[in-house]
Amino acid sequence: MPKIYLSNGLEFNSVDGQTILDAARQNNTAIEHSCRNGRCGVCVAPLLEGETDAVIDEEFLGKSKGKVKVKDKTEGVNILTCCRVAISDIYLDIEDLGIIGSLPLLTLPCRIDSIKKLNDDVVGIVLRLPPGRDFMFCAGQYIDLIHAGIRRSYSIANSPRTDGK
Repeated sequence: MPKIYLSNGLEFNSVDGQTILDAARQNNTAIEHSCRNGRCGVCVAPLLEGETDAVIDEEFLGKSKGKVKVKDKTEGVNILTCCRVAISDIYLDIEDLGIIGSLPLLTLPCRIDSIKKLNDDVVGIVLRLPPGRDFMFCAGQYIDLIHAGIRRSYSIANSPRTDGK
């Protein structure tokens, strides 16, 4: 059972055939990710030591499936944690997301409450959440807005509000 080590000292086990991202999630460790299929590059991680194998093509990095082995931490190579499994103990130059990882993933229907042009290239959008639904978030977090099959990510630019918006 390979062990995965993060640069902030956190470590967790991985089951054979389990992606690094899935192993982190199973061990209540949140690491950055988004698409989970190798296209976006959000889960990119420098591999400092160890051996991994790609179970999904790493489209963002322009790599197809294959093994990567790093013996010397000065040689590091980038991998996508959603696409690779650990074959040996590995060392990644990433940190967990801390408290953000404890927030539940939600899909909520919302309505646009208001749209305001803030300057030439920034628009403020206020969304109205369903009554009684708590939406907790941390500074720096983003949300995906989905409409008619199109998904776009946007940063949350305010602190939590009590009015359901």
